[in-house]
Amino acid sequence: RKAASNAVAAKLAAKSGPVAWSPQPESPEQVAAMKEGDQALSRTVAQMGAKDFAAAFESLEQARAAFAAAGEDVAQARGAAVDNLYGYLIAERERDGKLQKLVRMKQILARKKSLEDEGADRIARALSRERDDGQA
Repeated sequence: RKAASNAVAAKLAAKSGPVAWSPQPESPEQVAAMKEGDQALSRTVAQMGAKDFAAAFESLEQARAAFAAAGEDVAQARGAAVDNLYGYLIAERERDGKLQKLVRMKQILARKKSLEDEGADRIARALSRERDDGQA
């Protein structure tokens, strides 16, 4: 009876605060679903580290579905981690997009400068030829 009351207290504390609890799925299928979700979360983190945001988003969706299949307690217990990864993934995708845009802008500016330098060189050569022709 004491173990049951401790479990209820832990669950209530986890629902109302930062205390984590380890949910206990009721069936072997739910245990397998929870493990599948945990593995999908691990893949998500690895893919985010590799900047493969499309794959990370897909793995995160798989994790959410697996946790839902594992039961309400599991989905709720893992929900904060999933939600945090969604937020981080969105922020990283936006940051990566901005970084790619900055790189493209730098490439365009470098090309523009190169073209300007080539044009200035051509003008200088033409003026030099004119001056040489005028002296002859």
